[in-house]
Amino acid sequence: MYDYLKELILAAYPSAEFLLLSLLNQQSISEQLAEVKRNYHILGIAGSLKVETGDIPLFLMQDVQQPEALERFLVQIEKRQLFMQTGNATITDPSLIFINQEVQTRDEAIAFLADKLVAHNYVKPSFLQTVIEREKMVPTCLGTGVAIPHGYFSEVIKPQIAVLLPNQPIPWGEQLTAKAVLLLAFTEDTSQIFSQVYSVISDERAVDKLVEMQDKRQIQKYLDPFYE
Repeated sequence: MYDYLKELILAAYPSAEFLLLSLLNQQSISEQLAEVKRNYHILGIAGSLKVETGDIPLFLMQDVQQPEALERFLVQIEKRQLFMQTGNATITDPSLIFINQEVQTRDEAIAFLADKLVAHNYVKPSFLQTVIEREKMVPTCLGTGVAIPHGYFSEVIKPQIAVLLPNQPIPWGEQLTAKAVLLLAFTEDTSQIFSQVYSVISDERAVDKLVEMQDKRQIQKYLDPFYE
């Protein structure tokens, strides 16, 4: 069971290390954790007994055959890593979700969202130009009607997704139109989070539900794997 969990963790975090804590140690688990924290960032703990771990995600090994429990633990690890890297525990800020916005063109939509990310100190002012450069190479609208423009990792200060639901679909090139626009601002370390968002925006029925939503918190919960 341990080897299976270790394989899953290393697939997502190749540089992760696994350290053994013991209930038979003269130090308590809390004391052992405090010692480990001096040298490592602890993403999660797996064990056979439920012990007090504070805000560190705990996975009980007897649940390793339960996909839901395992998926929940992996999401908790991702959320903890995101928070340690950025100070944020979410990748969709409600103040960066815009509903029924009157935007008519692709460039207007990108500039609008990029300006908001800059104003909230999520990206550098130069981020917009890198988004435009990438969009010229390959239009980023999916067949489901969701556009996912994105810039270079180097221009991102803190990872975030700005969301725009226009009052009318926006022409996006190659005969595609965008019913929703997600401007992605990810760092290299957090880019893997997008795979969870993609599972929503690549599903046509899920997108149809998304574009009908009128509540920012509902949209945040729908898109953000770390929303609680």
